[in-house]
Amino acid sequence: MKVFSVRSPVLTVLIFCSVTLVLSAQQHATPKIGLVLSGGGAKGFAHVGAIQVMEEAGIKIDYIGGTSMGAVIGGLYAAGYSANQIDSLLTAIDIQEAIFGKQIRANHSIFDKTYGERYFLTLSISDFKLQIPAAISDGRSLQDLFSGLLREYDSLPNFQELPIPFLCIGTKVVDGTEIVFEKGKLSDAIMASSAFPGLLPPVTIDGELITDGGILNNFPSREIKEKGMDLVIGISVDKGLKNADQLDNIYSIISQISFYESARRTIEQEQYCDLILHPDTEGYEVTSFPAKDILIENGRQAALKFIETLKDISAYQQGELSREEIRLEPQASDTMTQPLKLMADNPLDQIDHLTGLVRFGVHYDQIYHSSLLLNLTLQDFLLDRTTLSANLVLGDNIRYGIHYLKRNEHLPDFGFNATLNYSDIIIPLANPISLPDNLLLRDFSLHFRDQTTEFYTNILSNHKLNFGLSTGIKYFKLSNDNITAEANTFPLSQEKNWYYYLSNYFYYDTKNLRYFTTKGTLIDASINWIYPMTRERGIQDRFSYNFNLTFEKYFSLAPGLTLSNTTDGGILLGQRLTGYNYFLGSINQNLITNWRPFIGLQLGDLIGTKFIRQSLQLQFRLRKSLFFSVSGNVAYAGDLLNNNRSSFTAKSLGFRLGLDSGIGPIEVSYGISNLNNSFNVTLGHWF
Repeated sequence: MKVFSVRSPVLTVLIFCSVTLVLSAQQHATPKIGLVLSGGGAKGFAHVGAIQVMEEAGIKIDYIGGTSMGAVIGGLYAAGYSANQIDSLLTAIDIQEAIFGKQIRANHSIFDKTYGERYFLTLSISDFKLQIPAAISDGRSLQDLFSGLLREYDSLPNFQELPIPFLCIGTKVVDGTEIVFEKGKLSDAIMASSAFPGLLPPVTIDGELITDGGILNNFPSREIKEKGMDLVIGISVDKGLKNADQLDNIYSIISQISFYESARRTIEQEQYCDLILHPDTEGYEVTSFPAKDILIENGRQAALKFIETLKDISAYQQGELSREEIRLEPQASDTMTQPLKLMADNPLDQIDHLTGLVRFGVHYDQIYHSSLLLNLTLQDFLLDRTTLSANLVLGDNIRYGIHYLKRNEHLPDFGFNATLNYSDIIIPLANPISLPDNLLLRDFSLHFRDQTTEFYTNILSNHKLNFGLSTGIKYFKLSNDNITAEANTFPLSQEKNWYYYLSNYFYYDTKNLRYFTTKGTLIDASINWIYPMTRERGIQDRFSYNFNLTFEKYFSLAPGLTLSNTTDGGILLGQRLTGYNYFLGSINQNLITNWRPFIGLQLGDLIGTKFIRQSLQLQFRLRKSLFFSVSGNVAYAGDLLNNNRSSFTAKSLGFRLGLDSGIGPIEVSYGISNLNNSFNVTLGHWF
């Protein structure tokens, strides 16, 4: 066998060529540019304006590091959002609303949309003990926001796989040490890095309680430099420690106490930057969210002072200039203006979320009357990745609901529901019944009891839809006051039956709000096979079939003006089962089996085995939380029980005035129809 030695001409040529190629590649490699974004709460909006100017100068960022708000802006930029897109997002979303206001419904699971939107008061618990809130805001709305914006990248193995590699900084609450996030769930890392003490609660990641990274390292330039960057640009909105005159509110005091170490370390970190931009944030606080546009403009102005430097860096990156030729002194710009000033208010709202929740809701309507809802929600109860929601409704009609869901990563989800509903409604009689003393019985009170226990599996499930199968047992009981024997001959007067059912369901919900919706779609479809387990009132030993479909679509025509279309229909085939008849009427949204709303009718004005309904509604937003709507409605109901005709087509015009309040919607409605008129007052979330 022939062996090459160092003296071999062939080996010598190969070594020479390899060394030459390596040296040539090093000389012509594109310089890597790193970007560091400091924390600073709302002041970090200035990062967006500065990055806009960097983009305009032609700079391509190769690695991003950020802390707190710097992690938020940097994480979005690393995920592929341009500076202009981030600007648009901040305008459309309103970070202040995300922190202090309502949660973003589009990012909720179907389980949370179904069972989590009923409460006006929420208290956190741990080990069944009430907890003092860890922060002013519970942070769930902001977490929803980050999860929605970054969902595409939350499953990546590490942050180097992002369009731009990224890292951010957090602080461990238990021992006060720093943690550098470079892998895991991106939205969680950003949420933890930006968990400003007192304003947002710490975030649990891999068993560690993590809070704002700015406590220890508000400007991670060394971490970026060590990633092999040839040049590091920093944007700092941190003005260091305040003097006594500036410590005039809770946020400035908490910030000062929390960031002593960070202020000292920032001075050390700045030496790893080749260029640092300092947007004017004098007079602003971490909560100056309404000053977004001004802070973004101040970021632009800070970058424009170095516009020629930024152009030089771009040229250096493209191989047109050497590093030594980059001009580092500030330059004037014709487009520069004086930085603007604005102070903002600091809102207080909501509470923390720990291992569980105790929640309360109130409601009034003319069917269920006064109701108080008590709810216990627990995470990871009995099994990991589970949610238990248990409801007890106290009032004129005691009810309960137990809902348990087990989420699986690679297998279908499965769950369990157990509900009990009681209600009393007035049923009109098509043929009045004669009573003694020449009196006529034109209607009577009907007592409902619907008790259902079911198991289900979601074959396909995400934040928009559920598709799956369920099976269960339903106990349905009807009774009246038995004032006459004739009344008991009415088809709905008495029943007590058990039913077994199997259901295939599809549920799709992208509505932006449960009430006073302005955009989105809802589709609710089901096919049900029903078998009677008891045989009261002539029910036979055979299956019946029930098909239902609801479609809602909301269009935003103009600011404050929404058009919605609702199409709803269903049919019961086989033998008539009282518990599955369609009851049309009222504006009831707590639907038991086949109850369906129709403004202009009282619930039960039409009762049949099939129906189809069409509604068009215009909703006007009069004030921030005040709405007025007008609707045109038509419904066909067939095989009627309580009408002299076999079918009837109802038409109505409906008017609603609604207030989106802290306890839920407060509505006054009036409907005019060709069968009846209706006036309804409702208060609070429907449950």
